[in-house]
Amino acid sequence: MLKYLDGLDNKEGYQCYGGALPDMLGDKKTREQFEQKYPNGVKQLLDNNFWLAQWAPGTFGYEFPKNTGVPIKKGSILIAQMHYYSGFAPGEKDSNGKMEFKLSKHVDKPALVIQVTNNDWFNKPEENEMTIASGEVKTLSVGTSLDEISNYITKNINLDKSKIKNLELHSVNLHMHAHGASGKTYLKPDNKDPQLLLSIPNWDLDWQRDFVFTQAKIFPVDTLKQNQLFVECTFKNYSDNTVYGGVGSDDEMCFNFSYVALDLE
Repeated sequence: MLKYLDGLDNKEGYQCYGGALPDMLGDKKTREQFEQKYPNGVKQLLDNNFWLAQWAPGTFGYEFPKNTGVPIKKGSILIAQMHYYSGFAPGEKDSNGKMEFKLSKHVDKPALVIQVTNNDWFNKPEENEMTIASGEVKTLSVGTSLDEISNYITKNINLDKSKIKNLELHSVNLHMHAHGASGKTYLKPDNKDPQLLLSIPNWDLDWQRDFVFTQAKIFPVDTLKQNQLFVECTFKNYSDNTVYGGVGSDDEMCFNFSYVALDLE
């Protein structure tokens, strides 16, 4: 299905602004034409893609923690989504870029990169739950249980959940845009004080990176429902305009990205 969409404009690749699916599916006529050829195709594409890894300019490449890896089915398509902002360098082109992968035939501990956010923050402005008025300071937070995270991983890699022994949390990565002021990622066990994982009291957009723990946080399978992973973002809007949640450089985001592995029986 993606190869079909890729070939519609006779150009290399396709435009995708904030997700794996082509922007052209937002056009009613194109979407109807696509679903005539592939009934329920958009839902299938949405349900069958996941985040492999992320990188930002200025950071190094990295290897996944020992004995872990992201399982990729034979025949899968890898989508490389590139974000460019030309405001500071109009007309410039990326002249040389490449990606390298380390492959293994077997993964002891299957893992995925997990996104913690609220998707309603990225709706169109009239329906957007993230609005930061001019001059406003606003704090937003969202969390998800480790059990929901394990469900997401097992669904995407077709794994029997009964085989899970422990969940391993290996990293955190707080992400906002230019109006971010401060933020943190923390664990909230039931009836216990939160456990701080990452705190950035003075946010800087140039600090985008994964913070990998020297030792993974280990959670036995019977504790997953009692633990939630939260991200909290504080914004200060010094502009003259209302800022909305979105994928553009002038919009805002509140994300945590974590590398999570499953230790199996």
